[in-house]
Amino acid sequence: MTAVNPGSYMEVGDVAPYGPDSSDHFTRVQLAVSRNSQNVLARNSRLSQFLNPQADLSQIPAYSFVPPALTSGTKRKRIELIETVKTGGRTFLLTAESAMRLGVPPVLHLDLHKLGWGMGRLQLRPEVKGGGCSFKDTSLDLKKLVSVLRKRPGLRTSFDRFAVAPNSHPPIFGSLAEIEDRSAGAQAEGFGIHAVRASSALLGSSRLKFIPAWLCVRQPEWYMRNLSIVSSALPDGCPRCLHPLVTEIRYTAGSVRAVYFENAASDEELRLLCRRVSPGGEQLALTLSSMIEDCRHYLEVLATSTRRERTDEYRWTKIGDISLEFRRDNHARRTRAAEYKNAACRAWYLAKDEIIVSGLGKFFIDMESFRIDPASYRAGSIEELLFQHELFVLNVLRDHARICVQFLIAMETFNAHYLPPRERRHLQRHIIEEMTAAINRSSMLHLHFGTNSTELTLYYPNLRRDYCYRFIRGQIRERY
Repeated sequence: MTAVNPGSYMEVGDVAPYGPDSSDHFTRVQLAVSRNSQNVLARNSRLSQFLNPQADLSQIPAYSFVPPALTSGTKRKRIELIETVKTGGRTFLLTAESAMRLGVPPVLHLDLHKLGWGMGRLQLRPEVKGGGCSFKDTSLDLKKLVSVLRKRPGLRTSFDRFAVAPNSHPPIFGSLAEIEDRSAGAQAEGFGIHAVRASSALLGSSRLKFIPAWLCVRQPEWYMRNLSIVSSALPDGCPRCLHPLVTEIRYTAGSVRAVYFENAASDEELRLLCRRVSPGGEQLALTLSSMIEDCRHYLEVLATSTRRERTDEYRWTKIGDISLEFRRDNHARRTRAAEYKNAACRAWYLAKDEIIVSGLGKFFIDMESFRIDPASYRAGSIEELLFQHELFVLNVLRDHARICVQFLIAMETFNAHYLPPRERRHLQRHIIEEMTAAINRSSMLHLHFGTNSTELTLYYPNLRRDYCYRFIRGQIRERY
């Protein structure tokens, strides 16, 4: 039997820096589960073909996962409470015991050779996306919510039952609040369906590694009613998600997000993150090498996917949420894009949606933003296309350079010795050189880091032309 890579996971009790002012707390929490096989909207039927041993996933029951405090209005015998580990804003890893209790495989093994991602097998564990979120992330006004619940005794009973303390609130809750077009604690139906379909279509054809979404299940009507009721306690003007909501279930190989390395406040934090990826120095070196190679794969997807649909309309595979920066302001100006290029100074749009897996490098996990045909991203003109691609290229170079530098520093300080600024700059130059070499191994790409500028020449096979993207070197935002 081929070797098994167990994946790379944060541990219960860990706190990881997700952003400058926010952290992911890896805690055990309960979710409420109801069987819901009749409301499966999308199923990844190809996943079984890339497992070793293969498994028939078509007969496994499907479930909806919701915050326990929002289970009022349904028959209690239809609801089970299971243990999970909260791994992000709205994601929850099922424990092995919970998975077996539900009749869901507690692990699957991806055949890396079949996928073209390496040798051996990669262990995957079930993770729920859209099962709720921390109460603070719901945007609910607690005083207003208490007033709303006075008129809803059933909901008030559930709320009080799962509150962390008297006159407090439950740790996991939900609302219809929307943040940057995403539901705060749930998953919108269109995004969930796309995540499953994109995962299915890409298996076996993508050099860029990703975590496959398996199921998209519509949330029950009683849950949507309860969300609507509590959402009357949202502040005036708070954007609301008006789409039907779903549970998305995926199989993941880890929970060590790349963005944690970006926001680590000390070398000690970096070393802890490195240990969560792998305890071994040889494996860490292999991981970093793979991460550097991953940079080329993002850019090659951009080059090969771009095509002209008809006169002055173009389509391409967009990966990640950099598209938020394409938006114009109320005066039709590209203010966000200018701020991203010249003022933003951290890895974000890719790093927040990548995990780092021992020996294998980066895996993209947010398949809702992996926009492939027939939902490819569009540009109405060549000028708009080049504008979009300029920001995407900058996103790839910036995020990979900053994360790989932090990872290398974590490796170099693994035995707790101090690195002065001069040595950190030396390591940064090493990463830039290795990234440049990796990218230039592609026949479609040529990267040059000059003293004051950076240039990436990208050849588009379907357009039969190339284009040079130029940046002031400072726009790459090297750390040291």
